[in-house]
Amino acid sequence: MRLRIAAVATAVAVTIAPLAACGSTPGGLTHRSAQTAPRSASRLPYAAAASTPRVDSMYPAYGDDVVDALHYKLDLRWMPTTHRLLGRETLVLRAARSSSVIPLDLSRALRVRGAWIDGRAVATERSGSHRLRIERRVRAGEVVRLGLSYAGVPHPVAAPTQRSDTESLGFTPTKNGGAWTMQEPYGAFTWYAVNDEPADKAYYDMTLHVPAPMVGIGNGAMVSSSTSGGIRTTRFHLARPAASYLTTVAFGRYDRHRLGTVDGVPVTTWTAHGHPYAAARTRRLPGLLRWLTRRLGRYPFPTLSIIVVPSASGMETQETITMGDTQYALEPENLLHEISHQWYGDTVTPNDWRDLWMNEGMAMYAQTLWDDTQGGDPLGSVIGAYSSRDDADRQEWGPPGAYRRTDFAEDNVYVPPAKMWDTLRRHLGTATFWRLAGAWPASHAYTSVGRTTLEDWWSRESGRDLHAFFTAWLTDNTDPGPNVGF
Repeated sequence: MRLRIAAVATAVAVTIAPLAACGSTPGGLTHRSAQTAPRSASRLPYAAAASTPRVDSMYPAYGDDVVDALHYKLDLRWMPTTHRLLGRETLVLRAARSSSVIPLDLSRALRVRGAWIDGRAVATERSGSHRLRIERRVRAGEVVRLGLSYAGVPHPVAAPTQRSDTESLGFTPTKNGGAWTMQEPYGAFTWYAVNDEPADKAYYDMTLHVPAPMVGIGNGAMVSSSTSGGIRTTRFHLARPAASYLTTVAFGRYDRHRLGTVDGVPVTTWTAHGHPYAAARTRRLPGLLRWLTRRLGRYPFPTLSIIVVPSASGMETQETITMGDTQYALEPENLLHEISHQWYGDTVTPNDWRDLWMNEGMAMYAQTLWDDTQGGDPLGSVIGAYSSRDDADRQEWGPPGAYRRTDFAEDNVYVPPAKMWDTLRRHLGTATFWRLAGAWPASHAYTSVGRTTLEDWWSRESGRDLHAFFTAWLTDNTDPGPNVGF
């Protein structure tokens, strides 16, 4: 989740859970939670990316319950002098239900120049600011390969929040010809055609072209880099399914720093050319990852990278984290925050934006634990400070599980849920609590799930009915107190 600029007890971090290895790459895909995968998923191409898309309760204008995206292949050319983006896209998708059209999200700033289904040209229709309709009837369960060619001058869109560090979302050009992206809860549609919702995860491969000495950076492992005719081409592969808000791309003059490996995971940072401050601050990345793996278990992805971009915020984009180039954003607790989101948020993702607390509450709680172990404020005193804020946060923005949709990612989805997790730890016992906190993402690896799934799982695994506990903490307008639900 994006950083909190107005620090709550000094930071925001994220955490949780050891994750069992899950070998799945396009072609030979396995492992998908039975709670989210269609029954026929094993027969699909890119089967581990099979999802159950839905109409989001908070932001229904983005995404759709027709399209189950399985694999995005993006070929993007950035023209820094004109701020023009040329895109070619191949999307393998499954129809989650029958429909007379294939609905996607794509900004009107990007004009579609051609569309093809399984090699045959099809018509498209635009509506509103970002709706794209592919004029092709599909049957439930049908898998098609959609090709698109598009071009335009992309721009970000307004965010549904009052936060000063999150004024806009999506593709953001810079004055020096670069560009970067952050897009929670939506905004991927500003640079590619997408089912822009958290319930739909897919695989990604990106090929990025930009005039040298600039470089394009995307999610996952960089599998090749070459320069020809003054154009630098890089290719990136994301080996685990990702929600669209967790994708990223950046163009600019960046230096690449290889920082070795942690338990076999290569660690890399990308910082602006000739910017020693950012390079020095991000050298702590391997140590922070080691700290997390000792507590949360095996890192859940094949690689870990950070891109430092000209922003005041930060985002846990999958495998390749996007951090703002400010002193606050590059504080170690904020780097830890985004790394730990790779377990809670990226490995297991809410399937509806009402459950953003699912990521951020545990993140805040883990942050306070890390700060305590580093000689900062003791855990108990920080949780006590949270208590004094709980009612105020709920009154200003709503309960954490029922916040106002115009106030995305305010303190109410960070602070009250952090206190909730600490309350649960006290009731279950520290050893049991952290065992379950680690097992939760491992048992739902690379899926998007909802609140009911989480409540059922914690109740079953703890041997205690926790439904009333979670309901009170997530939906009450006042602090429920330490014993509600027990």
